[in-house]
Amino acid sequence: MVVRDRRRLRRAGGRAPDGTGCVDLPALARRGGPRRGRHVTRPLVAGGRCRSSRPLHEPGLAVPAHRRRPADRRRAAARGPGAGAPGAYADRPRAAGPDDVRRVARRAGRGPPAPGRGRRRRRVGLALAADAERPPGLGRGGSAVTAWRRATSDDVVALRDLERAASRQGLAHVFGELPYPDDDVLARWVLLLDDPSVVVEVVEDEDGLLALAAHDGENLRHLAVRPDHWSAGLGREGFHRAEAAGARRLWVLADNGRARRLYESLGWTPTGESQECPWQPFPTELEYAAP
Repeated sequence: MVVRDRRRLRRAGGRAPDGTGCVDLPALARRGGPRRGRHVTRPLVAGGRCRSSRPLHEPGLAVPAHRRRPADRRRAAARGPGAGAPGAYADRPRAAGPDDVRRVARRAGRGPPAPGRGRRRRRVGLALAADAERPPGLGRGGSAVTAWRRATSDDVVALRDLERAASRQGLAHVFGELPYPDDDVLARWVLLLDDPSVVVEVVEDEDGLLALAAHDGENLRHLAVRPDHWSAGLGREGFHRAEAAGARRLWVLADNGRARRLYESLGWTPTGESQECPWQPFPTELEYAAP
């Protein structure tokens, strides 16, 4: 049987012994060449010669369905009718595997990440100096974010609302279903804004205040971020601004694990002092100090 197969032509040197572009497989096997029957196509002979000298699987050639390899027919059936150009052999897009990542990394001149560990991404707050000004930019959802500014008496209600939103989201396990003391917190912010020794700084977007930081040159009094912008670096920025202004101590709820992890990641540690929070159910507060 005389058939034409691209791979067998390649192994035989590209041409048959008679120069027709066809290969006699039994003769090839007798010469010791490899003989595999996985993709042997139907006989395509007419009077002992191939019908065409064009390779069967030339890239871009629309190959009739009856002349496709079995694996290609299975892929075409899986894609369904009308998927891709007739006779195309392109596979479906697939996710990059470990070998693909390492190959691309070698071409780029750097080593791939270790198995099970991705590359670390720098957060916004880590890239800023302690006294750096936040430039106007975009927040989550594409909203415009302003630079840090000093709060005024016009912000007193917004300060109360921001603290309430952060408390209800992050401290629900502490205060439970107790009603939020709106009037008492509002009065406290009025007093803080009237105190010349206290600096209250805020950053905002079109929806209102995003973060606040209140400090008096020795203590970080208050730090809060709107829940929809948690883990965006705003808390670190406010902390760095207070630290740059001289803050070296603060009080935090013992059950506020999120805030305590932030302070400890920045080198602050508990001093061993504790006190009772003035709000019901009067949880315990811990004192932290700068290194």
